[in-house]
Amino acid sequence: MKVMVAIGVLVILSACGGGDSSRLGGDMRIGLGYDIHKLVPGRKFVLGGIEIPFDKGPLGHSDGDCLFHALTDALLGAAGLGDIGRHFPDNDPRWKGADSSLFLKEAAALIRGKTLKIENIDA
Repeated sequence: MKVMVAIGVLVILSACGGGDSSRLGGDMRIGLGYDIHKLVPGRKFVLGGIEIPFDKGPLGHSDGDCLFHALTDALLGAAGLGDIGRHFPDNDPRWKGADSSLFLKEAAALIRGKTLKIENIDA
């Protein structure tokens, strides 16, 4: 039997500026991200940056945090910046065993650089 973890995230971004333009029909961007990993023995189970006591963890190049991966992917997609694989490829040794909060922080910085703000996240 395969044991997997899967997460889906929906993100709404809007342009920064005066007022709440997204609620008034202004520039609104929507991103959808998902991530799935097989759970295997010998790995920590990290979800949303929190280590969960379990005898298996997500197989992956980084820490395999499905929630942070899906959220990062949704943020990048909503901002028109590609996907998580473009920014943090699994064949890049810099990301081997990396804490996935780094991906999320980098995605947030890229969004701020495009003068976008997060309006809503649903996971």
